[in-house]
Amino acid sequence: LRALASHRDPESYVAGATPLNRRTPRYSDDIDVFHDREERVAKAALEDVESLERAGYDIKWLRQLPLIYTAEVRLGNDSTRLEWVVDSDYRFFPTVKDEVFGYVLHPIDLAMNKSMAAAGRHEVRDLVDLVTIHEIILPLGALIWAVVEKSPGFTPEGLIAEIRRNAHYPAADWRALLASEPIDPIDVTARLRKALDEAESFVTRSEEHTSELQSPCNL
Repeated sequence: LRALASHRDPESYVAGATPLNRRTPRYSDDIDVFHDREERVAKAALEDVESLERAGYDIKWLRQLPLIYTAEVRLGNDSTRLEWVVDSDYRFFPTVKDEVFGYVLHPIDLAMNKSMAAAGRHEVRDLVDLVTIHEIILPLGALIWAVVEKSPGFTPEGLIAEIRRNAHYPAADWRALLASEPIDPIDVTARLRKALDEAESFVTRSEEHTSELQSPCNL
C-alpha cells in the first residue's frame, strides 16, 4: 500500500474492506482500488504493477477486462489480490488523503457500500463489518436511512429485512474468516441483532417525524 500510495488521487482511491478494518481483527484477502472513469482502470493497474515489480513483488494477472483488472501480488510465501475497478462517482463525501493508502474512500461511504453488499449477497464477513460500522463509524439506522437515497428502489425497512435474511451461516463459514484472533459468532450475531433492532426503531421514528412535517397542518 505504501509503495502505491503516491499513485492514488481523488479519482483513484482505495475502498472496500481493507481500510474499513484497518483497526479491527478482521482483514481482507484483497485490496480494491476504485476509479471514477473507465479509462483510468487499465492505466492505474499497469502503473501499479510496474512499481510493485520494481519493489521486488511477483505479479500474476488473473483478469484484464475494461472495467476490472485483478492481479495476485506475492512476496515470499505471502500473497494478496489487487483489484482495479470502476465505481460510481456518486458519494456523499470527498475521498480522504491517507498516509498508508494515498487516498481512501470516506469511512461513511465505505460503510454505505458495505451495507448494500450485506443486503445483496450471502457473505459472513459482511456481518462482522456491519457490527464494526455500527460501533465505530455510524449507527446502522442513520446509515441505512442515507443509503436508500443513494440507491433508489430500496426502502430502509426492506434493506434491514434483507440483511436479516442473509445473517445465518454455518460454523464452517465463521471459521474460514481471515482474522488476527478468533471471532465469536454468537457474540457478533447478538451485537448485529441489537444493532438492527435499533436501526428499525430509528427508521420508524424518522418516518413518523417526516410524516408529521409533511402533514397539511404543517405546510
